Amino acid sequence: MSNLLSTINVGSTGLRVASSGINVTSHNVANATTEGYSRRSAVTSTRDPLLRQGHLYGQGARVGLLSRSADRLVDDQMVTVIGQQSRSATAARTVGALETYFDEDMVQGPATQLRAFYDSMMELKADPSDPSLRQQVVSTASRFTQSLNQTATAITRSQDLIQDEMEDSIEGVNEKLSQIAQLNERIAIGGGSVAAGDYADQRDELIREVAEEIGATVHFTPQGQATVFIGGHAAVSGSAARTLSVTTNVTTGAPQVNLSAGSVAVVDVTSDLGGSFGGLSDSWVAADGYLSDLDTFVSELANPFNAQHQAGFDGNAAAGGDFFTFTVGAEASTIAVDASVAADVSLFAAAQLGLGNAGDDGNLDLLLDLESTLSHQGGTLTGADALSAIYRQISQDVSSFDFDNQMRQGELADMNELRQSISGVDLDEEAANLMAWQAAYEASARVITTTNQLLDTLMAMGT
Repeated sequence: MSNLLSTINVGSTGLRVASSGINVTSHNVANATTEGYSRRSAVTSTRDPLLRQGHLYGQGARVGLLSRSADRLVDDQMVTVIGQQSRSATAARTVGALETYFDEDMVQGPATQLRAFYDSMMELKADPSDPSLRQQVVSTASRFTQSLNQTATAITRSQDLIQDEMEDSIEGVNEKLSQIAQLNERIAIGGGSVAAGDYADQRDELIREVAEEIGATVHFTPQGQATVFIGGHAAVSGSAARTLSVTTNVTTGAPQVNLSAGSVAVVDVTSDLGGSFGGLSDSWVAADGYLSDLDTFVSELANPFNAQHQAGFDGNAAAGGDFFTFTVGAEASTIAVDASVAADVSLFAAAQLGLGNAGDDGNLDLLLDLESTLSHQGGTLTGADALSAIYRQISQDVSSFDFDNQMRQGELADMNELRQSISGVDLDEEAANLMAWQAAYEASARVITTTNQLLDTLMAMGT
């Protein structure tokens, strides 16, 4: 009878193993489309045999562990690639938006208005004393300066929006860092093999989301803990998480991202950022460069023009004054036609001699000569060429970010495919597994049923 009872016990272990297998398979099927899910497997092993009357009798099977199909090296590299791809995509999107401010096909921007300004001065040569032609010169100059003002203001507004986006997003990043630390703790405590695996999936998906935003990297310990780094600084270590904040750099005016380092101390990690934050930071710096180039362009155009205008004489035979005004350090956003000239077009100094000669256009010729003078970028470019160089730089930056993004997208697609091959759920395979576990369950149940019948027969023989 003891052998029959032992057989029932063996059959019951088969039921438990098959039940675990069915549970794991159903868990895989239910999460086949869950983002970041890693396939589970029931790893079975033989129970230790029992020595009885000199013979070793098998004691059935057991589930050794419920494994999670994941490759730490792949997951580590994927986090890095996600951050790189997100950074290039964000930079391409943001700088691409800046490029529209310089699209002369959409609006009549500075380049178009600069040509119109010089064209109006050429038309003034027909009759330098004609008030309507003088008014045209002043009007086209005003439109030119306004186009520069609008472009500079748009760039500055974009920089403000970049900082706003970073400030609006930082709390969400901090929340995810805190959740990663909490899940690290749950994994360390355990909660069952399936539960720990589910926690690991949730945590790793959060790490990928954080990498997409700030370009973090990750190190996984053999115990399953994840340490999240920004540059060389740990943002999450075990169950502890640090917080990020966004401020403004007092020197450059750029958005600065800080990582807490104690009760009041912070570490500037802006240069270590990747992800969308890194792309936004790249875009802010690029925009600042375009604005600086515009300021330089205005200074190198307006100063020689003012000097030549002062060397001539206006319609009243008086020496000319400044034609353009601007604030040093904010040239593009403040340039304007001098208020006196704008109010009285006779003050435009077209004459070379102070004789009040209505046909004197000597200084006008010298002002027109400035259009072809190499007075920009160290005496290497004309004004129109200098402006075109700014446009080309923006276009090149957009192309560079686009190219980098396409390359990173390819790398990310490869990493996703590799991870899917390791951790993804194949429904055909799970269907086959389910049938195998079902057969094992039915067979184990049959063993128990048969053994029960034998016990009933044995008991009947004893009565």
